Amino acid sequence: MKRSLFPAVAFTISALTLAGCSNDDDGGFEPAATPAEAPAEQAQETNERGAVEVDLGEPVTLTDDTGTPLITITNSRLDATGCKAVSYDDIPAFAAEGVTGEIRQIKFVADVEVGDQEYAQWLWSSDFYFTNDDSEVVQNIQVASYHDDLLGTSCEGDTSIIDLPPNSKAKGATSLDIPIGSENGGPTIIGYEVNGNRVEWRLPEGWADELGEPVFFR
Repeated sequence: MKRSLFPAVAFTISALTLAGCSNDDDGGFEPAATPAEAPAEQAQETNERGAVEVDLGEPVTLTDDTGTPLITITNSRLDATGCKAVSYDDIPAFAAEGVTGEIRQIKFVADVEVGDQEYAQWLWSSDFYFTNDDSEVVQNIQVASYHDDLLGTSCEGDTSIIDLPPNSKAKGATSLDIPIGSENGGPTIIGYEVNGNRVEWRLPEGWADELGEPVFFR
């Protein structure tokens, strides 16, 4: 029997709004000469959590409710260089359940191009979450709260995208705290939410092994 992705103490789904994204026609377009010439506005295809789903590394664009591009994210990848980890053995609530593994700080690296809307920080770590094939979800900010070594720390080379002007580009590297159980290999999807829109990156099989051995804080 497959074990749950996360220790029971870490599991939560209440913080996620699972409504899908849709783009409604506001009727504000000038009528075309013939119905065939009027383009129908298409909503982005989303999964059961209302997220646009792509493989890690694939380009993806999120749009606002008018269909205007909000953010385009490209060249996404995970990088464990300069990152550390905490063993489940050092987290009493996890150890009490008899599970083994670690919480690894891992950089989510990507290029972004933003539209007209401004935000204080793009690819903010608090806007990320993790899920598996059974739709179990845990927020990144919650995982970080399970050990003092994870709070207020980040990987070397972490690069925040702060106060980016409209219609501009930047490269970022956001530190995430990812639970990786020894029996289940960690999440299968990393999700990100901004302005009520979600993207979820499917992780390749064996992704955690490709990051190398974890380096522990202690």
